[in-house]
Amino acid sequence: MCGEPIKDDVLEANPMGASPQPPAEALATAARLRRIHRFGLLAILLVLAVPIPFGMRMLKSTGQARRESWQRMDVPGELAITVDKPTRYGVYLPESQLAGDNLDAPSGALPGGTRIAISDDQTGQGVALTAIGSRASRKRDTVEGVDVRLEGGVELPAAGTYRVIAVGDEPGAVYLRASMLARMLMLIAVLAAPLVCSLLLLAVLRVTLVRAARAQPLSIDSEGLEEL
Repeated sequence: MCGEPIKDDVLEANPMGASPQPPAEALATAARLRRIHRFGLLAILLVLAVPIPFGMRMLKSTGQARRESWQRMDVPGELAITVDKPTRYGVYLPESQLAGDNLDAPSGALPGGTRIAISDDQTGQGVALTAIGSRASRKRDTVEGVDVRLEGGVELPAAGTYRVIAVGDEPGAVYLRASMLARMLMLIAVLAAPLVCSLLLLAVLRVTLVRAARAQPLSIDSEGLEEL
């Protein structure tokens, strides 16, 4: 009732009209949520920070391996290539040797009159060279200050030593480069894995906080409200 005096026990629990204090369970829940939040953020920072040195070293070694993957041979000339697993090699020709050549030369023939034969050094079995027939597929690169263009590729089917023989209408050079696709994919995976793990941890942290908050909501006891 409006004119009914406030009970003494209410005044003792809430002197001078102060705001009711949250129950101990709510304070414990808030402390637990803060601990979960701090632990989750620390885990995310560790997941991001620990792989960084390894990724940087791998990135540096990949750049060095890319530079060392080039092999040059004179035309005419021959070269022995040893691989420890099936490997694809790209065949590049200096652009100075391609001046005036038709960029859309038919597949099976390298521009500039260059002919390359590749065979297994032990069995003598030949390995087919695939010429690049599409203009869009002819990648350009620079090696030892020489501008080169991808003109063919060869798949060495097994570990072993292969002999490459190059002849041409005019003296020149041929550059061979081992494929870096597998190494680049591994590098991308190493660099992307921490980010993916961090996103997953962040999602788990969010779900954990929401569930913990719903289990013990911060609220004032309803019985105390009825007494007021």
